[in-house]
Amino acid sequence: MRKPVIFSVLMLGIAFLSIPAATKSIVASYWDQIWGPVGTVVIGWEFPDPEKGNVVYATNLPEGDIYIYNETPFSWTKIGGPGKKFVTVGNRLYALSPAGSGVYEYTGTPGQWTQVGGAASDIYGGLSGLFATNPQTGDIYAYNCRCGGSLLPGWTKLGGPGKMFAVGAEHLYGLSPDGSGVFEFDFAVMRWTQVGGAASNIYAGGDKLYATNPQSGDIYQYNRETDQWTRIGGPGKMFAVDQVPGDLYGLSPDGSGVFKYTGTPGHWTNMGGAAASIYAGWPNLYATSPTTFNLWRWDNTQAYAQSQTAWTPLPPITSYTSSAVSGHSDGRVYAVAVAFNGLTAYTSTTSPGGWAPWQIIGPAVSPGPTPTPAFYADPNTSPVLVRFGDVLYLFARGKDDNLYLTFKSGSNNWTSFKSGLTWQPLTSDGRVRGRFSVALTAPGDLGGNFDIHVIYASENNTVEYRRFDFVGNPVSAIEKWNDALEGTIGTDGLNQVWMAIRTNERRLLIEAKGRIGPYFMNPSQWGWALGSSGSVTSRLADGPQGAFFDISNVVFFAGAFHVAYSIKYLCDDVSGRYCHTLAHTRIRLGQPDDGYVRFIADYTPQGDNHPRAELIVYRNKLVMAYKDPQGYVRYARWDNADPTTPWIGKEIVAWASTPQRPALGVLNRRPFLSGNDYGTANFDNDLFAVINDSRNNGLLWFTNFSRGIFVPQIDAQFALYNSNSDGMNPVCRDQNDPFAPTLVSNLSQDGRPFLTELGYIIWTLPYWLSGTTFRDAAQLGCQAGTNTSGRFDPPCNAVKYPVIIMSGGGIGICSGIWQTRQDDYKRIWEELGHSLAGIMGLSDNNNQPPTQTNANLSKIPLSALSQAFTLFGQRVRGDQSCAAGAASGGRCRGFTGIAGNYDAGTRQHSFLYTVYYYFSDGDQLRQWIEEDLQNNDTLLQEKYNWVKQHIFRGVEFKGDNEPVVNN
Repeated sequence: MRKPVIFSVLMLGIAFLSIPAATKSIVASYWDQIWGPVGTVVIGWEFPDPEKGNVVYATNLPEGDIYIYNETPFSWTKIGGPGKKFVTVGNRLYALSPAGSGVYEYTGTPGQWTQVGGAASDIYGGLSGLFATNPQTGDIYAYNCRCGGSLLPGWTKLGGPGKMFAVGAEHLYGLSPDGSGVFEFDFAVMRWTQVGGAASNIYAGGDKLYATNPQSGDIYQYNRETDQWTRIGGPGKMFAVDQVPGDLYGLSPDGSGVFKYTGTPGHWTNMGGAAASIYAGWPNLYATSPTTFNLWRWDNTQAYAQSQTAWTPLPPITSYTSSAVSGHSDGRVYAVAVAFNGLTAYTSTTSPGGWAPWQIIGPAVSPGPTPTPAFYADPNTSPVLVRFGDVLYLFARGKDDNLYLTFKSGSNNWTSFKSGLTWQPLTSDGRVRGRFSVALTAPGDLGGNFDIHVIYASENNTVEYRRFDFVGNPVSAIEKWNDALEGTIGTDGLNQVWMAIRTNERRLLIEAKGRIGPYFMNPSQWGWALGSSGSVTSRLADGPQGAFFDISNVVFFAGAFHVAYSIKYLCDDVSGRYCHTLAHTRIRLGQPDDGYVRFIADYTPQGDNHPRAELIVYRNKLVMAYKDPQGYVRYARWDNADPTTPWIGKEIVAWASTPQRPALGVLNRRPFLSGNDYGTANFDNDLFAVINDSRNNGLLWFTNFSRGIFVPQIDAQFALYNSNSDGMNPVCRDQNDPFAPTLVSNLSQDGRPFLTELGYIIWTLPYWLSGTTFRDAAQLGCQAGTNTSGRFDPPCNAVKYPVIIMSGGGIGICSGIWQTRQDDYKRIWEELGHSLAGIMGLSDNNNQPPTQTNANLSKIPLSALSQAFTLFGQRVRGDQSCAAGAASGGRCRGFTGIAGNYDAGTRQHSFLYTVYYYFSDGDQLRQWIEEDLQNNDTLLQEKYNWVKQHIFRGVEFKGDNEPVVNN
C-alpha cells in the first residue's frame, strides 16, 4: 500500500505564482473565432493519426443541440439533440440522455446514435475508455473494459462511488465521496490504490494526474516515480487537461487570463485574456468569451511550430539593443535584456513556449522616504552572458559608463563577489563607452586563479583591455589601442586570450595575451603572448577606400582562434571596383599565421547596413548567425569534416529580421528529458537564438536555431513516419497495412527532439557526401522497382528516405530505418549508415561489387569503392580467423568489437561501425589500432586510413566530432 499523501497543508500564493493578471481578451495572434455562442465543448482525438489533430463537438445556445466542427470557422453540422453530458474516447463521441436514462454512442452519421448503456448519473471519457456511474449506488462501471489482460464486453463494475472521476491514458482515477483521498485504478490487476490525500477536484490526461488543495485551491501534480505531489501553481476558476500528452491549462480565479503550465513548478505561459470556460484538446486549446460565449480556438500546432522552427516573441519587453542567451546547468535556457529605461531583466524556460515572466536583476527602485537606487544599464549596449562551469556570469555597461558583474550559480539568485550587492562594479573611471567583450580563464595547470579579461570601446576612438581577478578586483593596468573602433576577445579557457581590434586604418589587428614565465613560478601572471608587442597578425582591407565594418566575437575551436568580419576591399587591380564580403579568418595556436581566409557571403550594403555576425561552437561545429544588410537572420557553418569546403549554408532562418547582432546560446536538454518528453515538442541538444526588433516596439524574438536549420535539411532528404505498430510482431508494416506508419505531413509542426539528432547526422558527415546522399538512396531504391512497401513509390524524383519513429523497442531496417524517438545521432547512424553503404555499393553480397553508378552517386572513385568492398569484407560472417585472433576484452582484431563483435557480421556493419567510432570516439579507435599493430594485424589500420582519406579527406576526430589538432 502506498503511503497516502495529504493535501491539507495550506500553501499561500497568487494564482499561477508569478503570472500577472491578464487584462486583454482571449483574442490574440493565435486565437481564431470558430463559432458563435456555445453551451459546452467536447474534444476528441483522431487516433492513431495525431496529424489530423482534434475532432471538436459543441452544443449551441440556446437549444443545446450537439454539432461537429467541419474544420472551417463557422462551419458546423448538427449530429444530435441535447444531452445531459457528452464525452469522447479518442475520436468517439458518447452522450448521456437529458434525463440520464441512457448512454449513447454517435455512429458517425448525423442523427444516428446507438444505445450502449442504460441509466447513469454521470459519464466519463478518455483514452483508457468510457465509464459511467450507477444512478442508485454511485458505483463506477467501465464499458468494454480491457481489464486483467482481456476485453470484457459490456459494462464491468470497477468500484464503489466517488465524488468524481478522471480518465488518463492508462489509468482511471477517483476521488473518495468525502474528498479525503485520491485513488488510482490499475486495469492490469483490477485494483485501486490510494495515491493522494484530501482534494477538492482531480484532473487527468495522458500519463499525468493533477489535483487541487481543498483549503487553498492550489494545483498539484502527481509524480508516479517518486510517489510525491508537487505544488505547481495557485488556484484557478477551472482547469482543463488534454487527452494525449496531459498538458494542463488554467483559467485564473477571476476569469481574466488563460494560462498553460510549462512543466516547471510555478511557471505558466499566458495564452490569452478573459474567458468564461476553457477546453483542452491536443494539440489545440478552446475557450469561450466571457460575455457572448462565442467559441475560440488557440492553434497550438502553430505555437509548437513557432517555438521550434520559427521566431516567437519572448514575454513583452521594450529593448533597443541585442540581448544575451545561454543554457545553464539547471537545464534552463536564459535570456537577458536591457530595457529601454536601463533596467536589466531575465527570463528562462525548459521547453518551447514556456518562458517565465521577466524578473529584474538587482535592486529596483523601492518607494519610501529613503528609496533604494536601482541598477541602470546603458540601454544601447548589449549585455554579455558567459557560462563557466555551473555558473552564469552576466556583464553589463552601466549608465555611468562602468562595467558591472553579477552571476548566477546553479539555481541560486543573481549575486556578486561583494557582500550585499547584486551588481558589482568592475571599473570606476567611466571609460566604457560602447561595445565590450569578455573572456574567462580557469586557473592554470600549476595553480593560479580564475581571471576575467575585458576589452571595450573607450573614449576618443580608443579600445582598451583590462584584467580582473577571481573576485572582480582589477589586477592589470589599462592597455590601449589608438584610432580603434571596437574589440572582441576569446580564450582557450586556460592560458591564452586573443583579441580582434577593428581600426580606422583599414586594418584588423589580432593581439594575444598569455600566462608568462617562468610559468611554474608565476601561473597567475599574464603578459603579451608573443613578446613585448603581443601582435599576432593583421588583415588589411585592400584599396584606399577599403574598410572593416564589423567584427564578430572571437572563439577558440580546433586548436585555433576564429573571427568573422564584414569587409570592403578592392576587387582587382584593373577595374577599380570594390567588393563587400562577410569573411572568416583562423589563426592556429602555436603556429605562424598562414594567411587563412575564407569568404562566407558576398553582399551589397543597404546604406550603412552591413552584416553583423556572431560565432559559437555548437556540438563541436563552428556555427555563425548573422543579420544581412536587409536585416534577415541567416546561418552558416564551417564544415570541419572536410578541410577543403568553404563555409556552407547562408540560408535565411525562419524569415526574421533585426537591425542588431543575433545572440546565440547552447543547451543540452537530453539529460533532463524522460521517455515521454521525447514524444512531444521539446528542446534537445540545441542551439538557440534571440534577436531584437527595435523597429517594432523593441520586442525580443526567440527561436530554436538549430531546429530551424535542421528541419528544412531533413525535409529535403527524409520522409518521417510515426509507427502505429510498436510492440507488434512484426513491427515493420507496409503502407497498405491497417497498422501502417503515419506520414508526418509537416515537419515544422512536429517539434520532437528526434529532429535535432537526425539533422546533426547530416552535419557529422562532410557536406559533399551528406548533402544529397540519403535522398539519392531512396530514389535509387525507387528506380530499382523492387520495394513494394509503398514508401518508395514513383515519381522517383520526389521520393525521400523513410525514417519511422517508434516510442520504444529495437531499431532496424525495413523499407526505411525504424528508430526510437529518444535515439541520439550515433544511434541513428547505426541504421542510417546502411543507406550510405548501399549508395557506395558495399553490398553484403560478394557477387555484387560497386559499379560506376555507385561512384557517381557517392562521389568516390570506383577504384576506392572497389578497395573498400574488399577491405570491409575481410573476416566477416564468422570467419574463424576473427575468433582465433580475438584481442583483449574479446574484441576481434580488425574490428571495433561493438555489441559482442556485431560489426564482424557483415561488410556493411564492418564499414558503418568503423565510421561510427571514427567520428564518435577516434581516440578509442586509434588505441585499438595500436593494440592490433602490436600483434602484427593491420586490418583496422587499413580501414581507418580508407575512411580518413575517402570520407573525411584527412580530418581526424577525438570524441563526439571534436577534431584532432595537428600542430
